[in-house]
Amino acid sequence: MIRTVFLVAVMAFFTQQASEKGLQLVHADRHIGKKVNGEELRIFEGNVYFEQDSLQMWCDRAVPHEQKKRIDFEGQVKVTDGHRTIRAKRIEYFWETRQANCFSDVQIKSKNDSLFADYLEYNFKSGRVQAKGDVFIFNRENLTRIWGQIVQYNPDNKTSLVRQNAHLMKWDSTGNDTLNIYADILKYVKKDSQRIANAYDSVRIYQGKLKATCDTAIYYLDDEVAVLRSHPLAWYEDSELRSDIMTVYFDSLKLRSILLEGNAMAKSLADSANGEYDILKGKKIYFYIHNKKPRRIVAIDNASSLYFIEDSTAEDKGANFATADTIKIFMKEGKLDSIAILGGARGTYYPQQFKKEAAVEDKQ
Repeated sequence: MIRTVFLVAVMAFFTQQASEKGLQLVHADRHIGKKVNGEELRIFEGNVYFEQDSLQMWCDRAVPHEQKKRIDFEGQVKVTDGHRTIRAKRIEYFWETRQANCFSDVQIKSKNDSLFADYLEYNFKSGRVQAKGDVFIFNRENLTRIWGQIVQYNPDNKTSLVRQNAHLMKWDSTGNDTLNIYADILKYVKKDSQRIANAYDSVRIYQGKLKATCDTAIYYLDDEVAVLRSHPLAWYEDSELRSDIMTVYFDSLKLRSILLEGNAMAKSLADSANGEYDILKGKKIYFYIHNKKPRRIVAIDNASSLYFIEDSTAEDKGANFATADTIKIFMKEGKLDSIAILGGARGTYYPQQFKKEAAVEDKQ
């Protein structure tokens, strides 16, 4: 009986200290008084439960520091405001500013998103987040996963900044068309109903047979469009693609087409033994994919093509160089099948012994 009265008195004392901010101790199995480094501590243990307005807090052990206006939650810690829930092994909670510093096996979950980290700073007033150490974010609504070493979230502009080994994955349930974007820095923005991921520095993109690199990329998650800028370079099967700006179009994560703009070039391996490549150039090139194979390549405006004859029935396997307003290349099973040259066409055929001259003309 005496112990119960004492515990109630202690709870009342602490409640009075934090009453200005509404923090209340609702339950604890036991209380321990201890002096540590000159500070009188009141330690609550066993099924500890606090409330502060809409905030609810549970833990195995709680140690309030009245002068610092901080309470340390330890053990299986859980804090929720009804919209998001934080779990960790230890949380330093500042009841005036409502700042929570979370340590070890941290996770924060809301309706659609989950974040896991080694360390997390979260403010229940502003909604600002800073997470460190093997951070992982998962969005259940659109199956998007993000990794990094440092993540900062600003609720004012709904922007997440991911740094150090940033990685965004748009997951495909079949495992065949999963999109991976790697970069030094990744900025994830939700603007109105549009979600946009901006990748900066050493950007690498992988999806099925597609591999691409650039310095800057913008991925529109809802439209399924990726725009690559600053030295974009891509490979698809035996084709190499270059341009000033490269736009990649997906449909349900399946690669549909690639648009090359400005100094556009599509190069495909014609003869690996001789190191010969079919080359198509133009101000714009459209690269179409069907059933995961190149189907058609169209170059427009100052188009030129260099291709090597591979017909086994031909007596002379030479090369052909052509220029035109538009050049269309049709593929079959990923290999060149036929070429259509439209508007202002000019072509030159080079016999086998003069194939090198065709390559020289292509570079002029």
